[in-house]
Amino acid sequence: MAAPTAPVGTDSETGRSVLRRTTFVLVTAGAFALDALMTIPPSEDLVDGHQFDAFGVWHTPVSTFVALMGLAYAVLLLRRRHPLPVLAYVAALSVLLTFTHEWSQPMTGVLVCLYTAASLATDRWVARAGLAVALASTLTSTTVNLGHLGADAVFPVALVGVITVVVWLFGRREHLARATAAGLRDRLEEHGEEAALQERRRIARELHDILAHSVSAMMMQAAGAKAITHGARQDAPDDHRLATVERALSTIENTGSQSMRELHRLLSALRGDGSEPDVDGLPSSQPGLGDVERLAELTRQSGLVVELHTSGVASRVDPSVGLAAYRVVQEALANAMKHAGRGGVVDVFHSWQPDRLQLQVRTRNGHEGTLPTVHGSGTGLLGLRERVELMGGTFDSGTVGEEFVTTAVLPLTTSPHAARVGGSSPARTQVRRDGTDGRIARSGAGGGG
Repeated sequence: MAAPTAPVGTDSETGRSVLRRTTFVLVTAGAFALDALMTIPPSEDLVDGHQFDAFGVWHTPVSTFVALMGLAYAVLLLRRRHPLPVLAYVAALSVLLTFTHEWSQPMTGVLVCLYTAASLATDRWVARAGLAVALASTLTSTTVNLGHLGADAVFPVALVGVITVVVWLFGRREHLARATAAGLRDRLEEHGEEAALQERRRIARELHDILAHSVSAMMMQAAGAKAITHGARQDAPDDHRLATVERALSTIENTGSQSMRELHRLLSALRGDGSEPDVDGLPSSQPGLGDVERLAELTRQSGLVVELHTSGVASRVDPSVGLAAYRVVQEALANAMKHAGRGGVVDVFHSWQPDRLQLQVRTRNGHEGTLPTVHGSGTGLLGLRERVELMGGTFDSGTVGEEFVTTAVLPLTTSPHAARVGGSSPARTQVRRDGTDGRIARSGAGGGG
């Protein structure tokens, strides 16, 4: 009995979730630690080395004060669920703790909550309200700590205000980046669905042209042969073989008619619009190698670094080969957006040979990314393998060191025998299991930095 396999992408998604939660907790703990250091007086001002007068009236051990402060700062763990209320709470707490001691000026927690609120706020007025709350807290704390508003207080107050605004701007930038990435993912999904629909329509057109003509010709030949057989039966009524032939021809004619109905029903479902196969309304233009630059530019807007590299002399390719090459790059870039994360680097290599084109896409993950495994490639890569092999080429993908490499070798022209998947052809180049050959691996090392 085969062991159950995990869903595609489960391991990488779990790893990202654990990393995000760990980072969230560490940032919270760091904010608390820094504010505790900024609140408790220095060791020379402590009584007996471990006590001090908090707020001028409360003689307390440092450990007790830190424990109570930790409980108060535990609310920071809710800042993603309730960003603005937690920011207002921490802002008020920061002002209160400023009065603990003459040296106290805790504001790290306020800045952390401000960043979270700015990055999560979908309404600009809510984001601006968060900035106003944070500025009121940090500027008040600074003024209280200085004890006056003289000329020498202008610079530190202005510096704290600038730091607060910069943190808010970084949060808004993060919000904008997330919104842009989400919009680009939606656009890529729409393009993918549209491309799949056009591909189904093209296949439906080809099936209709090939099968409908062949089956119709078969039915016409069977009907003509049946008519001749029927006439021959009248001349030789005692020949039972003619009756058997006539029944067989009737069966061929009826089966062909039924097959035509099934074919039209299948093509209608394949087109996805419930209409009869009609080639007049199908688009004549399809993407090709000339559209790779536009695809790369669209991917760059999601935060990936995409570089295109070309070696050799570009040649004219069949439209079907150009479409297959475009699909290889499109699927590789889509996988990079899913797995590499913002800041990931993608190098696309076009290596032209006299009789073939080798495409190689190398992906290195960014600070948020995790490389996919070969077993988690999904149906997209399997579909690419079938498409490339139908063109008479070879396809491979997998991890090489810290990179995920997708390699396709395509002939410049398709041959009538290219549809025999798995067959050998002199134009085919065997790609090693690591997804590279020696020449492309060297060019990737030189140009992929």
